[in-house]
Amino acid sequence: MAANSQSEGKGPLPDFSLFRTVAKTQLIHLLESLPEPKDLVLDDDLMRPLDRIVGASVLKEHGVSCIYKLEKGKLLNGAPHRLYLFRPSVKNTAMIAAQIRADHAADKQRTYRLVMTPRRSALCEKILEREGLYGSVTFDEFPLEFLALDDDILSMEHGLFFKDFFVNNSFAFHHTVASALMSFEGLFGKFQNVHIFGQCSSVIFGMKQKFQAELAPEASKGVPSEVGTLILIDRDVDYTSALLSPLTYEGLLDDHFGISSGTVDFEPTLSGGAKSIKWILNSQDEIFRDIRDRHFATVFSHLSYKAKEIQAVYNRKNELKTVSDMRAFVSKHLKGTSSQHRSLGLHIGACESIMKDKATDGDFENQLGAEHNLVQGADLRASQQFIEDSILRCFPMTYVLRLLCLYAVTYGGIPSRLFNQWRGDFLQSYGYEHLKTLHHLKTAGLLYEYDNASVNLSKIGVRKSRFGNLAKLLNLLPARKTDCDIRNPKDVSYLFNGAYIPLTYRLIEQVLVANKLPGFAEAAKNLAYSQCTQEVRSAGPHSGQNVMVLILGGCTYSELAAFRALGRSLDVNLIVSSTAFFGGQKFIQSLVQSPVVVS
Repeated sequence: MAANSQSEGKGPLPDFSLFRTVAKTQLIHLLESLPEPKDLVLDDDLMRPLDRIVGASVLKEHGVSCIYKLEKGKLLNGAPHRLYLFRPSVKNTAMIAAQIRADHAADKQRTYRLVMTPRRSALCEKILEREGLYGSVTFDEFPLEFLALDDDILSMEHGLFFKDFFVNNSFAFHHTVASALMSFEGLFGKFQNVHIFGQCSSVIFGMKQKFQAELAPEASKGVPSEVGTLILIDRDVDYTSALLSPLTYEGLLDDHFGISSGTVDFEPTLSGGAKSIKWILNSQDEIFRDIRDRHFATVFSHLSYKAKEIQAVYNRKNELKTVSDMRAFVSKHLKGTSSQHRSLGLHIGACESIMKDKATDGDFENQLGAEHNLVQGADLRASQQFIEDSILRCFPMTYVLRLLCLYAVTYGGIPSRLFNQWRGDFLQSYGYEHLKTLHHLKTAGLLYEYDNASVNLSKIGVRKSRFGNLAKLLNLLPARKTDCDIRNPKDVSYLFNGAYIPLTYRLIEQVLVANKLPGFAEAAKNLAYSQCTQEVRSAGPHSGQNVMVLILGGCTYSELAAFRALGRSLDVNLIVSSTAFFGGQKFIQSLVQSPVVVS
């Protein structure tokens, strides 16, 4: 099941388009279970993932007459059969119940199929039973697991996994992740070596093993192993990488425009049309592939070079003398150049928009300075002053929260005096409803205080935090003797202007290399590290060169860039998977308490 794409010297990647094929088949089966004509009502959170699986034309081929977004209000129009596809939540179930009650009140005769993804929820069914609608509907589930966003990127597109487990201590999505791993092994064979960092990863892998033993002990044994190593890492192992501002093009693109299921909406001013354009971000877009992992400060010069290169190709048309020359030019050069030209225009426009946004934010450089000082343990008082000023000047709340959390994570907490002062100022600036936001952050281990009554504040820079200990053991803080070369970086610290090497990167590196750092063994003990081997009957020819990483709780685009660099340096295919991918804002935004709307 190898894909056609060939990595340099590393053999082919597995063909992850199989996940799309499986999901498409399952969805079509669900659609065929209802007679025609029928409507499809979609949870807004599932629209982008569904776009990556099936198009509107496929839905219409299987009897879907109209597609609606699930939202508040009546939905009296439509076909006599309706399929709701939604994530199981109290909010979604309440909206569906209200629409069904409105149909009954209007004497509409309709059948309803409620399909929950990724699994059926007993709570949602109980709500419908309490509303007296249980007998009016039928239930099913759509097990949306891995979604291939690129040749080497798999996402489960579940942005609330981090909050569900690390804040609410809910194991509801664990079953789906374990089932997804089991499906992966059913398609591509068992992982021979498994490395686990964190409690959540340990629980999920244990569930996968149990499911396999009970439900399908022979399912993956006859399939040759195509991916030899699996590395599972909890998000709370490395909070620092998730809190630092992204500086790669892809990370800033997500912060500015928002990337969803590997797709971005470019506004009309960039697309040159009357409407925004949906643009898929993957390695098929040659321009994006070249700039996605570059430091943003170097992107414009590269795009300028590509523009001159494309113009040179267009200029060659003036040298054509015969019809055969023209035919060869069109077939070999013009088609690919035209698509690159459009992509180039969009990405140049996106860069200009991002630069304009950062230019109006006069404190962006100061914010980066404060972040990097906190990580490096330098000039603490200046960072404290910047945080205080940011709160009082009502900077965007997620920026302020990231700074507060970064302080707590890197220094082992915020001194009680400062913590109480900043908490009061924060609530006055942003609203007391965010007491719950602060509680979420504390529960996740992101924002907390320590009693500094007996601490000499002048010595706080000498850190004895968990972060400081790991940074020393794993060499995460490069020496700041010279400026980082962001154009020709020597290591992945360029992702943060030379201030920090992601802990997740270092852990994967240490697992894969023979000559480990002296401090790795001690660091591993502090990170709930374990490993195991699984028996496989046969291994594919490139199994040892294929490594899969699964970040539970979300993976940043900065880490994604670091992992790609690691794959190139070790000459392995590093397949990056996660419950979700994000830039700098979404991670904290998922924990922010939404304002209560009284209706």
